[in-house]
Parts: sequence; structure tokens; C-alpha cells
Amino acid sequence: MATEFGTATNHQNLVERLVQFLTANPDLVAAGQAYEKVFDNTLPASGTAIAVRQVTLRAPGLGGTDSIFMGIQSYGDTALDYYNVRLMGGTAFNPGAIPPGGDYWTAFANYSPRVQLLAWNQPMPYWFFANGRRFWIVVKVSTIYESAGAGFILPPCPPSQYPYPLAVVGSYRGDVATRWSDVSDRHRGISSPYERSCYLRDPAGRWLGFTVDGGAANESDYNNRTLLPLGCGRYAGSSDTVVKQLRDSFGKFPLKALSFVTRETEGRRNLGDFDGAFYVPTLNSGAEDVIVEDGVDHVVFQTAWRSGNPWLYAIRKD
Repeated sequence: MATEFGTATNHQNLVERLVQFLTANPDLVAAGQAYEKVFDNTLPASGTAIAVRQVTLRAPGLGGTDSIFMGIQSYGDTALDYYNVRLMGGTAFNPGAIPPGGDYWTAFANYSPRVQLLAWNQPMPYWFFANGRRFWIVVKVSTIYESAGAGFILPPCPPSQYPYPLAVVGSYRGDVATRWSDVSDRHRGISSPYERSCYLRDPAGRWLGFTVDGGAANESDYNNRTLLPLGCGRYAGSSDTVVKQLRDSFGKFPLKALSFVTRETEGRRNLGDFDGAFYVPTLNSGAEDVIVEDGVDHVVFQTAWRSGNPWLYAIRKD
């Protein structure tokens, strides 16, 4: 429904621009899909820790009748040289539950774990994409592409069966303060999340973590949850090699849905797909390319510093 591309002066300005985009973008306003800012507070700087801004937004959904609560938080440390943005979500928000000088995340009802995007305190290009039920953000930090998003996914069932399909995903787990230059395997993106960087609230109200990797860093309860298509090898041996061989055909690229799948005691379940974000083959495509599908532009990005196979994804320009 709405896009904005520009350059933020630093991570704090990035948050300000994102909040302004979600609450005041003319396309969102005209469609009745602008977000409402229900909380905005800044905790003062202390020592080398810079001021922490905490914003809670309520998204109205596509029809204006939903209440989707999402949080955005900027934080950083001048001595350790990190300047990051956290995302989270919940089913409601009560600012009266915040202790004096405390972190606002405890004011969310049924709150998710936090995920984050690793930014910095210098100018960085950004790409915002949003509709009334979810938003995506990508920033270019030096040569690194950071990505994150929050909002409702697209479940394969009516809302009566899955009333609050909220997901949060980032480039890195939200409980560790990390610099953007980190080159560990945990530093990923929205199409290839690792441990503690992608969560979905399931129909039973549980926050489930999803990953595409079976590495030792993942907790045991991740073994039965994955994000397709890159996570398919976790369920079927080497079948991920087929996905990695996909390429364009006469200039057309297969956009593969990013699907949440669990394999637990109740059997295998497809919980739904990310809205507006897709895996795209690497062959003959690269970061910031534009793919046209059904007459709609999709912008291609790489995963952090990784530009080879299979590290590309595309986000639809609504």
C-alpha cells in the first residue's frame, strides 16, 4: 500500500522516519491504514549508553478494524560502538504497567521476544514498505543490508480459526547487543532467520521461534519449526539443493513464499506465509534490482553481507 525510500542520518533518525512513515504516509492515510502511535517515550542516556527511544504503534489492519500492537526501540552504546533497532509485538499495550524508568516491553500483553536490526550512527539508505497489517524495513549499513519486519502473516484459514497471526523477524536475535559488522552465522535476514531472530504467535497463543538452519546454536525446540523454502533441507535431507538451483526464465523470476511450518506432536502444520516478502533465486539477480511480477515491482535485497546463492529475497512495493 505504501513505500518510502530515503536516507536516514543515524539509527535514531531511522526510527523517527519509520514512525512518521507508518503514522502519516499519505497512501496509508487515504486507505484508512495509517498506524496509531499509542506510546512514545525516551529513557535518558546513562554513561556510554545513549538515550533509548521506545515507541508503540497500533496497526488497524486492511479494513481498519484490527488492533495489531508492535513496538520499535532504538538503543546503543558509544563505547561499544553499536546503534541498533529492536522490534517486538503483543496483543495489547498498557503503558500504566511500565515501572518508573523501566523498559516498555513489559507493558505488552502476551509479548513476543525481541528481534533486532543492526544499524549505526552514520547516514544509511533505507527502504520502507507497509500496509495496514505489517511493515518491512531494509537499511544499507556500509555494504551490509539489514532487514526486519513485524505484523500479521497470511494464514491458510479464516480469522476465526487464527485471530492474531503476529510475527516479528530481524537480522539478529534481540537479546544480544551486537555491532553491524558481526560476521557470525547468526547475522542473517528475513528470508533466512537463525536462532531467536524470528517468532510467530500460533493459533494457541504461543510464541514459536523459527529458523532455516540446524546449527548447534539453535535450541532443541527449533528442531521442529522452519521457514520455507530455505529451511526445507531440515526436513528432507539434501532437498534444499533443488531450491538453490532455481534461476530466472526469460527474465521472469520465481518468487517463493516464505512459509512457516511446524512438525510437532499434532503433525505437520503450515501456519501461513509472510505478507509481501519472498525468496528469490540469486542467478541473474542482485541487491536493489527490481523484479516485476503481475505488474507489481518487487525490490531485491541481499542477506547482510552475503550476496551469493541462496541469499536474496524480494519485497513487494504495495
